[in-house]
Amino acid sequence: MQWNSTGIIVAGIGGYGKGANQLYRPWSIAMDLNNAIYITDRFNNRVQKYLMGSPIGITVAGNASGIAGSTLSDLREPAGIQVDFDGNIYVADRNNFRILFWPSNAISGRIIAGTGKLTYFLSSISR
Repeated sequence: MQWNSTGIIVAGIGGYGKGANQLYRPWSIAMDLNNAIYITDRFNNRVQKYLMGSPIGITVAGNASGIAGSTLSDLREPAGIQVDFDGNIYVADRNNFRILFWPSNAISGRIIAGTGKLTYFLSSISR
């Protein structure tokens, strides 16, 4: 076997920014059972979902506008993400110092942990 050093861009094709095809400091990545990619778009304060083959992201957590906040529908520099078998996501909301459970297709999350400074996210979620 040989390594193919030619990669392809699958997300963030429009340069950095707030557009649906853009990312600004992507931080973590996860995949669901349908091969959709979830990316914590850290400086846009959101989680973007990219369906296989699509260069356009769908905001599934946080605000599509990129505005940070501290309500249950907001994120502030999300750092880590996991997706479970049902398509629910778990987000390490770094600068709100909490972990949110965000049900699939929900408009807000629910705090499941959140005391103290968060620096690392668990590498796996118990299922």
